[in-house]
Amino acid sequence: ELLPAHAAALDAEFARRAPDLGEAPARERGFALGEKIAHALVELRKNDGAADATPRAAGTARGAYRPTPPDFTPEAASHWGRLRPFALTNSAQFRPAPPHAIDSREAALEIDQVRVIGGAASTERTAEQSEIARFWYEHSTRGWNRIAREVAVARNLDVFEQARLLALVNVAMADGFIGGFEAKSHYHHWRPATAIRETADREWLNFLPAPPVPDHPSTHTVLGAAAATAMAECLGTDFVSFSMTSGAPFAGITRRFWSLSEAAQENGSSRVFAGIHFPNAVRAGYQQGCDIGTWVARNTLLPRSPQDAIKLTAGN
Repeated sequence: ELLPAHAAALDAEFARRAPDLGEAPARERGFALGEKIAHALVELRKNDGAADATPRAAGTARGAYRPTPPDFTPEAASHWGRLRPFALTNSAQFRPAPPHAIDSREAALEIDQVRVIGGAASTERTAEQSEIARFWYEHSTRGWNRIAREVAVARNLDVFEQARLLALVNVAMADGFIGGFEAKSHYHHWRPATAIRETADREWLNFLPAPPVPDHPSTHTVLGAAAATAMAECLGTDFVSFSMTSGAPFAGITRRFWSLSEAAQENGSSRVFAGIHFPNAVRAGYQQGCDIGTWVARNTLLPRSPQDAIKLTAGN
């Protein structure tokens, strides 16, 4: 439904795997229920605002978001903040505090911090900080789903528990995107590259490319904090040790963590090391992500026994 160009390939892969998914007729009953749920969800989200991709014009005032070098790509996904959330009451429910005033001492200090540590030619960024920037650069949903799967296996969760964990993580990230982009659109704050080139160094470039969206908050940080918090709520503890190996575009880097929050905080810091977010945008994103992850875990898919779930689906 969502990826029609890939329908044939998806159908072929489904047919290849289907024989391994249990015995008939139970398998066929499972397929029928899965199709029913999928159609219901597609229908539910038909008019959620995702199709309204009207672009937003670049800002003109000092401190407003403008496309960043080197490609100056027009702003993307500005409509995401208008989507109907999955679990939140509204997209602005956990809107973070605003960025620093552009002429404040705090803003000047952060501009200088990112200039020094996040530049393409920085001599102050350490080798590990560069590694962290690359490690976390892949799309948040890919990395955090991989973490969720590894954690689920390591903790020997059964299929029912795994399904709930993965559902909560993905609902939290979906609403993290929606809430984060609502705030981005509301504040429409400039990226470090724009601020630095206008105030300190006209030739400055960030270490890694900046996505074509405003700075505040860092939605990469929002998603990491939302996923980590939802997992901790689901598991009943934040102290979960795990290792994870990065995917594209910087595949093959492995790092180890001793808690979910440690990973989420490093995920946020990576955006400063990459030169693509101010520290305050990361702090705001982390708090917003924690708030969203907590809300999702405490108000969505509340725990039921597998027996209760069977009765519920049979009755519908």
